[in-house]
Amino acid sequence: MKKEMLSPPEPSPRFSARLSRLGSLRRLDLNNLCCDLPEGFRNASEEVRGQWLKGVNSFFVEAMSWTAEALGGSFKSFAEWTYFAFPDDRLTGQDIREKRRSRFGKGYRAAISSLKWSREDSPVTANIQAIAYFLDDEEDEFTQRLWRPEGYYDAEMFAVAPAVIIETPQFKILHIAGLLGMDENQEVVHADNPGKQFEFIIKHLIAAVEQAGGNASHLVKLRTFASPELHPLLLETIDKVFQGSPPTVLGADNHSWGEKLHTEVQAMALIPKTADTEIKNKGLTAEQGVGRSICIKGNDYGLLSISELHAKRATGPVDAIIEICQTTAELLQENGFDKAHLNCVMVYIGQTMTSDELNKVVTAFNEYFPPEALHLAPCPDMPGLKGCPVKAEISASY
Repeated sequence: MKKEMLSPPEPSPRFSARLSRLGSLRRLDLNNLCCDLPEGFRNASEEVRGQWLKGVNSFFVEAMSWTAEALGGSFKSFAEWTYFAFPDDRLTGQDIREKRRSRFGKGYRAAISSLKWSREDSPVTANIQAIAYFLDDEEDEFTQRLWRPEGYYDAEMFAVAPAVIIETPQFKILHIAGLLGMDENQEVVHADNPGKQFEFIIKHLIAAVEQAGGNASHLVKLRTFASPELHPLLLETIDKVFQGSPPTVLGADNHSWGEKLHTEVQAMALIPKTADTEIKNKGLTAEQGVGRSICIKGNDYGLLSISELHAKRATGPVDAIIEICQTTAELLQENGFDKAHLNCVMVYIGQTMTSDELNKVVTAFNEYFPPEALHLAPCPDMPGLKGCPVKAEISASY
């Protein structure tokens, strides 16, 4: 009897490393860290698929390690991962946790948000976007550490940090892993009241920034995940708590957490340490999307975050990415940035696409921006997009 086999995991041709700056730091964005699915994958047995996906997990930690080491860092240099899990994550969830636990060793974990959110028919495996930091000059000061804010539950069992703090003489960066509606004892709060649970989470995010020495205006970016029925309420709660000036929010309105947990919210903050800092927070125009832009500038650094860029006129992914790129170029210029400053253009694509079709989106993007800045996240259909399958979040820094 012929043994069932799949070809070994190979990195997607879209996998890339984007190196940029943030003040005295070098910032590394790993985008599209994934593997294309081999022929016959979906018809293979569960055992064969599980073994193959474990091979993918080995590739993930190896790729992150050698990329960081090439820049003078290590696996521990990564502060944030966003892990868009493949639906077969049930076969490999514990495996990836143990692999990263082994690489991190004692005393450190990254702020990791894991979501079983990749499309069932996606042509790629689980998809990771990760951020790491390094120094250019050894004489500069720089620390990076795991942090558990007061009132947060510990996620050690998942090999995840509640938060990671990066500190330089110029600022602190705070990455907070996807926060659920649970107290410090991992007891679910407000299970029967989604609005109260949303408010609990958002206020906990603000409290963490305050404990780190900042305030609500220093929260730069949120990524939210909730069901179509509840996501509008989540956005209303965010707007209410932030009194009309929220961070940028990239929302996924198609993810259900069950009866008790109603959302997960991932966050990033930049807390200036000098008085010469300017913060601009404003909504996008109706032509640009439904989100916001936040720009924080100090004497010798700048950070820009833009959320919910929608294609208003396009009907297909290629036309949509062209329209989004054109709007991005306008917003970069408006805020004093250019394409060389891009860290990551996170694009949610909510429709079925083949690997060849994804490559056409990449080709269209490359006409405008460096290809290594693009991260594609094939995801389930999103009702909030109202027919257009694409939306984006932009980050840039210098």
